Amino acid sequence: MGKRIDIAGQRFGRLLVIDKGPSSTGKNPLTQWNCVCDCGEARLVGTMNLVRGRAKSCGCLHKEIVGKNSIRHGLHNSGAYKSWHAMLGRCQNKTNGAFPNYGGRGVVVCERWKSFENFYADMGERPEGKTLDRFPNSNEDYEPGNCRWATKEEQDNNKRTNVYVTWNGKTQTYAQWGKELKQDPSILRRRFLKFGTFDPIKRDRSSYLRKDRRDEMNDRVKPQLEIAMIEVSSSQIHSIGHDVTSNTLAIRFKSKAGAGSLYHYANFTAAEFEAFKNAESIGAYFGKYSKPETAKYPFTKVEPATVG
Repeated sequence: MGKRIDIAGQRFGRLLVIDKGPSSTGKNPLTQWNCVCDCGEARLVGTMNLVRGRAKSCGCLHKEIVGKNSIRHGLHNSGAYKSWHAMLGRCQNKTNGAFPNYGGRGVVVCERWKSFENFYADMGERPEGKTLDRFPNSNEDYEPGNCRWATKEEQDNNKRTNVYVTWNGKTQTYAQWGKELKQDPSILRRRFLKFGTFDPIKRDRSSYLRKDRRDEMNDRVKPQLEIAMIEVSSSQIHSIGHDVTSNTLAIRFKSKAGAGSLYHYANFTAAEFEAFKNAESIGAYFGKYSKPETAKYPFTKVEPATVG
C-alpha cells in the first residue's frame, strides 16, 4: 500500500490546502482536501488534481482569463475563436482526447498563431458550415499557408489516411470517385482492387449459377434446328441425325424411360457423320472421338429427357 501524503498547509496556485476532507464516493474512493481560494471561495479538491496542476483556483482564474480575452478582442464567442482554442487544445493539452493524433504525432501550432489576434488576422472569421483544416499538407503544422476553412467533404478528402486512385488519367479518393460516378465508394474500391477499373464488369450469369440451375436454364432452351432422326442400335444412344447445311450433329441419348435428352454438336461434317453412323459401335465411337473434343464440337442441350 502506497504511503499517504499530507499536503495540509501547502499552496497550489491560488488554492491553500486547509486540511483533509471527506473522500469521494464510489467504487474507488479518492482522498480530497478542504481548500480556500485567494478570492475567498472554499472548494473540496482531489489530491491528484492539486499535485498535478489541474486545479489552480476555485474557477475564478479561468473566468478572469476568458474575460480578458473577451475584452481584448471581443470575439470570444466567435467561430474563429472556438476553432483556434480547439486547435491549441489538441496540439498542446495531453489530456485532450484528440492529442494522440495531433500533438502526440508532433503536430504543433506555430509561434505566430499562439496569439488569437494573429490567427484571426491571417484566417479571418470562420465561414458557416466550415472548420479549420490543414491544407495542402495534412501532415504539417498549423501555420499560415497550410490552413484553410473547409467543409466536411473537403476535410474528408484531405485526410492523411486517404487512398488516392488514378483512373483514366485522373487521380481522386474513392469518395470523390463515388460522388462523380454516383456509386457506393466501397463497391468501387472492391471493383478496382480486383479488376483495376471502375467500369462495371459484365459476367455470364450462368457461370456462377449452381449446376442444377444451369441445367434448368438449359432445359428451357428450344431447338434451333429441326433435324430428322434415325434410331440406332446402341446401349447409350437412342437416335442420331445430321444437318448438312450447318454441320450439326444431333444425338438423342437413352434414358430409363426411353428417349432421353437431345443435344446438338456443332462443326460436325457430313464425312464425320458417315463415319459415326457406320461405326461398329456408335456409343464407343462417340465416347472416343467426339465426346472428349468439346472445344472442336461445342454442344447445346436443346430438349430435356422425356418423362414417362
